[in-house]
Amino acid sequence: MLTLLDDCAFSGDEPFIGQQKLPVPGVHNSQGAGSPGREKVLNPECWPQIEAYVKDIVGHFRHDPRIQIWDLYNEPGNSGVFVGAPKGMAYDTRLEFYALSLMVNVFAWAREVSPVQPLTVAAWHVPYRSDCREAFTPMWMPGSSDK
Repeated sequence: MLTLLDDCAFSGDEPFIGQQKLPVPGVHNSQGAGSPGREKVLNPECWPQIEAYVKDIVGHFRHDPRIQIWDLYNEPGNSGVFVGAPKGMAYDTRLEFYALSLMVNVFAWAREVSPVQPLTVAAWHVPYRSDCREAFTPMWMPGSSDK
């Protein structure tokens, strides 16, 4: 099972190439970075890059017997940041709405390349469904009207 996107960015840092920070002893996933990073989730102008990534990976492996299932997005909207055991904080209250909107698009993009494997998501939560607005319908993309 491959996981393409993940909002568990507990370090609070955006992902970067290069030497990673050492883990903080006693703090769960203390240096975990999200994929593609929370800043990109919150910026729909970046979503065409995510679309290309999803279609490329899922499309390339859509018939590969080594892939039994796709976990397209792990815990979309998980905004936790660990600032030291046992303290935590929330990253940005907008993350849940944008992540849910992105998740809906990720499922559509993956379906466009017709994988034979099942598509799943490791759910997180949204406290009030009304916060989701249009998340359960096709979402806006760059160039459409602002929401």
